[in-house]
Amino acid sequence: MDKSAIEQIQKGQQIIHANDAVSSQSIAALPKDFEIFNLEKYELNRRRFRGSMSTNSLDAFAAYAQNNTTSECACFINADEMNATLIFNIGNEENPGHCDHTAKIALEKTAAYRALVAILDKPCSQKEIAEFIEDWRDYITAWGAEDENGERAKIPLPRALHAIRKITIESKQAQESETRNFGASASSMESIDLRGDHLPPEALEFFCKPYADLKARTFDLRVGVLTENKSFPVLKLRMIRQEEQSEQMAEEFQELINEKTADIEPAVKTYIGKFAA
Repeated sequence: MDKSAIEQIQKGQQIIHANDAVSSQSIAALPKDFEIFNLEKYELNRRRFRGSMSTNSLDAFAAYAQNNTTSECACFINADEMNATLIFNIGNEENPGHCDHTAKIALEKTAAYRALVAILDKPCSQKEIAEFIEDWRDYITAWGAEDENGERAKIPLPRALHAIRKITIESKQAQESETRNFGASASSMESIDLRGDHLPPEALEFFCKPYADLKARTFDLRVGVLTENKSFPVLKLRMIRQEEQSEQMAEEFQELINEKTADIEPAVKTYIGKFAA
């Protein structure tokens, strides 16, 4: 018996031992550089259940969780995207799961909140800001500048709209010169001011439900007027404490999930954050 025949016999014995070792897992070591092949797709049934359910309905999410939770599971809430992923087979440190059976819910923005988010921090013309206020006037309250006591006066929306549409930029230039016995100096200064019958509102309040399942809340907006362009003003709306609003909405979302899954055993653990297996 030559050397090559002996090597083939040894390979065959290794394949037999490998197949014996993994036979309970429905995989086999085949003589192609000893690659591992998953034979599950050729079987009548899967070895175990796995899959991902997605929905925008909190009730449907909770119902699916109720029918499928059989062991330790965890729900992770993404505060930036306002969605949540419930992992049914996450397991624990002693018996870790495969993390491939999940239910996902993504809250839908309301039309009013979508419009608000779309215009935030965006350079806009007077016309664009005025049309935004007109379109969503039922949700908006306009406020003037703070007085010495830190209080603001409410501005009627028609007057606020008129002030925004009538903003004009006034540019003033002053020239100063000085002569002395032993020298001279000259300087120029330019100031840019807004001019109009009424100044535009300094702040807006936008009251709406941000997502269908969350409570209505007030979003405070700062109205900024940019005067770099001397021909026409550019306006921007900036949300005050936007990160704090996002945190509060995520906490409310977490409370809703806890409430909807309160009767499930074992209990569903919820976390604000992201998870990757």
